[in-house]
Order: sequence, then structure tokens, then C-alpha cells
Amino acid sequence: MARKQFLRPSQMGTGRADDDTSAVLQLTSTTSGFLPPRMTSTQRDAISSPATGLTIYNTTTNTLQIYNGSAWGDSGDVDAGGNGLVVQTGTGTYTARTLTGPAAGITVSNGSGVSGNPTLALANDLAALEAMAGTGIVARTASETYAQRTLTAPAAGFTITDGNGVSGNPTFVLANDLAALEGLSTNGLVVRTGDGTATTRAITGTANEITVGNGDGVSGAPTLSLPAALTFTGKTITGGTYTGAALNGSLGATTPSTVAATTISASGQVTSTLAGGTMPLAVTSTTMCTNLNSELHDGYTAEEMLAFNYS
Repeated sequence: MARKQFLRPSQMGTGRADDDTSAVLQLTSTTSGFLPPRMTSTQRDAISSPATGLTIYNTTTNTLQIYNGSAWGDSGDVDAGGNGLVVQTGTGTYTARTLTGPAAGITVSNGSGVSGNPTLALANDLAALEAMAGTGIVARTASETYAQRTLTAPAAGFTITDGNGVSGNPTFVLANDLAALEGLSTNGLVVRTGDGTATTRAITGTANEITVGNGDGVSGAPTLSLPAALTFTGKTITGGTYTGAALNGSLGATTPSTVAATTISASGQVTSTLAGGTMPLAVTSTTMCTNLNSELHDGYTAEEMLAFNYS
């Protein structure tokens, strides 16, 4: 090592021309290093009133240590202002942090790392979920309690595959009557024609007798109405009250006759004038003839007509 000399009262260097004037002591070498005092942790702690910045090499921990005014620390240690996990908050600035768990779900022990490694553990509902051993759709049954469930189809109507979701997505398929309804391709009133079968129908009327509107129910509720003029062809009238038009047909006779009637009662009693016809009216009743006109008909009175049955 080159000789030492005092350059000025407050400076000591190697005597080289490039010694820094701001240094109290400057050592320059390309073959040797600076060797601070070497001691154990016990010897270090025996130093009385160490000055801030005092430097030693700790042979117990094999680290270069500096006293910061309150404690010894390894060289390169960052002053974070306290104990904990060190976080750089900016250029040359550091602070201590502590891991903190949420209100529920995860707990953290040794969050600062001072007493040991920070440890995270599941808790509450997350712990209950993690503890599940079965498979299936998960249902929360109470606070911090869970169970596996499986979708179950009813006896009829639709089927479910993969109800627990383990092998694939739960899938619903219509069956039975629901499948029949879904399979309809026409509009109208739906009729169940058998087990698992259905079709559509429409209410229809009869010309000149009953008129049906919206018979299939598509555009509105089906409505039934009678036309202004009724025509009964090949029908037998068994009762009721009728007015107006002539009735063509059998009124108890074996041969049709034409009758102009004002009223035919529910019992079949004719209460109006008989029209002149090409054939006589056959009367077989013994209780209704008193209402016939008392005038002569073909030369006979009503009483005389009771004794005859014209054919």
C-alpha cells in the first residue's frame, strides 16, 4: 500500500493527485480492499454507546453492519420506518406493510412477516366450500354450510340429463304431453287426443243454421250466432214457438202438407188458420182439435173431420 500522508488537518489520503478533497479519508488501490473491524455479535453488542454510522463486519452473521442510532443493521438494509414487509414507494423511499385479510373468507397470520412467514388460510364460506367432498351443483344451506344437489325431473313432462352438472351442463328435454304441445305446427283449439298426443281443432257451423266466428280461437274467442233466416232441411221439430214463415213437412201426417201457421206450441198444437193445400191435413189428436177453425173445410166441420182420416 502506498504511504499515507496528511494533506491538511481534516483530510488523509494516499497522496495521489486525484484524491478527493471532500473526503476525510480516501484509500485508493486496485489490489487490496478496506477491512473494517471484525467481531462477533456478542463483541459488537459490548461496544459502549456506539455512534450512529459505526461500521463493523459481523463474523457471526457474515454481514457488514452499520449502527443506525438505535440498532445494528446489515449494510444495504432499507429504513422502512418500522417492522414489516418492505415496499418501495418511490425513488429512495420505502415503507413497511402488513398483509391484511378481508372481513371474512381468508385469515392472515404473521401478516408483517416479523414473527414468521405470512400465512393465509381459508375461513367461513370459503372454508366450507373447500371442505366439500362430493360432486354436484353446490347449494348454500346455511351460513358457512354447503351441500351438493342434483336437478331431478318430474314423473312426466320433461327429462333432465346431467342433473348434477358433473359430466356436462344440465339439459332439459320436453316429453309426454308437453312434447306433444311443443310439436304442434298448426293454430287452433288444442285437443288432447291420447297419451302424449295432441292436435288442433276449430268449431264449425252449419250453413243457414248456425254461424261460427273465430272457430279456431286464433283471432279471438269463438262466437256462435243464428242467421236472420233459418232453414231446416231434413230436421224434425219437436217443440218451441215459431212465427212467420210457412212450415213444410210432417205435422203428424203420413203425407207432407203445407201449413201457414202463426204458432206451434211446445206440444205441437197448431193455433193458426190452415192454408189451402193440395192435400188435406190428417188429424189424429183428440185433445187439440178444439182450436181448429170452426168453419167448414172441404165441406166438413171440425167435429165432422174428427171422424175421418184422409190419406
